[in-house]
Amino acid sequence: MDRETVKNIRTIAKIAGLVELLSIIAFVAVNRVYDSSAFISIISVGFCAVICFITVLITGSIQKRQIYNHRSIVAFSTFFLILLAAWGALVSFRHYIAGDQIITFYSVMVCVVCFVTYYPVTGAILVAACFGGLYTMLFIHDRAVSVDVYNYVTFSAICVSLIVVRFHRQMETVRKALNLEETNGKLQYVSRHDGLSGLRNRVAYAEDLSSYIGRTITVLLSDINYFKDINDAHGHMIGDAAIVAAGNFIREYFPNANAYRYGGDEFLIITEGTREYMLEYLHGDKPTFSIPVKEGRLIIDISFGTATGTPQNADDMRRLIAQADDELYKIKKEIHKDDED
Repeated sequence: MDRETVKNIRTIAKIAGLVELLSIIAFVAVNRVYDSSAFISIISVGFCAVICFITVLITGSIQKRQIYNHRSIVAFSTFFLILLAAWGALVSFRHYIAGDQIITFYSVMVCVVCFVTYYPVTGAILVAACFGGLYTMLFIHDRAVSVDVYNYVTFSAICVSLIVVRFHRQMETVRKALNLEETNGKLQYVSRHDGLSGLRNRVAYAEDLSSYIGRTITVLLSDINYFKDINDAHGHMIGDAAIVAAGNFIREYFPNANAYRYGGDEFLIITEGTREYMLEYLHGDKPTFSIPVKEGRLIIDISFGTATGTPQNADDMRRLIAQADDELYKIKKEIHKDDED
């Protein structure tokens, strides 16, 4: 909303500044003799052109730096309305004295309230102050005898209504944008995470791969011991529960690592640190967890194969994972051999 406010103020300032500049050029080109009224007109138009030029510079700086402080934007837009309305009121006051319509003031108010967003209460106060200020000037001059009070008040009420309508339309636009952003965030999360374990998936690994190139990392490939037996003995729902529990366990056990469900009951974990450190870490606390079954709780443990290196490309990463897989295979083979003995 602040971005659009700045954009619209800049657009208004550009158009108004260009119109006023062309007006001065045309006025000077047509007139050869200048009286005091002509000089006042030139000064008035020039003042508006300067205001617009300064506004274009300020809004351009805000857009270039991409610094949108909400309070500052509100203060700036409020000051912009007051300054432009004051100029419009002075010009219209001169037109009123000359017997013309106060079109300039009306044009300024409609242009601003239609394209710049204000909070309803703030906007209503500003509009009331601007219309009240001009009417006070006219009343002091000749009791505003040429002004239809009903039409004047009606027009000011229309301006307030436009502020309210624009504010609510902007808020609805913001809500839709936030909902869309939230939906996109959820879709992105779902596309990069495994629905069962909650860990990242192979798609996420492919996207993250470049971040591992040129860094010394330790790759751990793990799977659940006797996972097939768990499925056969307790059913696939318990097998799924084991995957879920394994995902939770890995997140807690390796809080600073990137963990992926690599396939089936296999998990890929990539972290900073040396192989020796990770082996000591793993062997110092045998990684086990449990899940509820009909008979009570089923103790489950995980085996890990590790490899450390500094991959320079995707092929190096594949080789690191293959080394970890080879070690995992040997460890699994030893586990099965010990159980058979």
